[in-house]
Amino acid sequence: MSITTYSPIIEIAIPALVAYLWGSIPWGIIIAKQVKGIDLREYGSGKIGMTNVIRTVGIKSGILVLILDFSKGILPIILARLLTDSPEIEVAIGLGAMIGHNWSIFIRFHGGGGILTGCGTLAIISPLSAGLALAAAIPCFIITRYVSLGSLVGASSASITIVALCAYSNLDFAYVYFALIGLTMVTFKHKSNIRLLIQGKERKIGEPGKKIVQKRASRGK
Repeated sequence: MSITTYSPIIEIAIPALVAYLWGSIPWGIIIAKQVKGIDLREYGSGKIGMTNVIRTVGIKSGILVLILDFSKGILPIILARLLTDSPEIEVAIGLGAMIGHNWSIFIRFHGGGGILTGCGTLAIISPLSAGLALAAAIPCFIITRYVSLGSLVGASSASITIVALCAYSNLDFAYVYFALIGLTMVTFKHKSNIRLLIQGKERKIGEPGKKIVQKRASRGK
């Protein structure tokens, strides 16, 4: 294969790799360590996102993590739009950032659920989808007090909206891949939450994050 054949692959792979590394920064763990001196993975759900930070560290720290995790998705897409007009590169960057957040190279491929990072990307590529996702998720949060359920409802709404916009408006079809792959990742990372929801054992917002007693043992330590 010639260099020109590899060029489109490289043009997509390099930005996606950079976005992955940016998305891999475990802000939740960093802030929990600085504020409370704990390993966030040993408390609550064991995840590194805003919800577990709120339960374990506090609301102020949770809001800070919200902003930082949201920036994982929004900043790379803004930069991409300044440098290129390729929807394919934007999709690769958005998915790269989500994969980094969900499976961070810095913490042995542990991570969060990808909601805020995905929402950051969504806010740029399809503000309407992001708005409708919030319109679906927020009432679900308020009524049920289940963050996981609201997140899944919001992610599903966003994906359906993107697919519809790609089919019936001028939104580039490449964004369908972000919608479907992103929703698949979110659903996979919330599989334990889905199981707990079905069993009626899922934690509600406001409940404290208790220490996971056997967390270290499960890692072979």
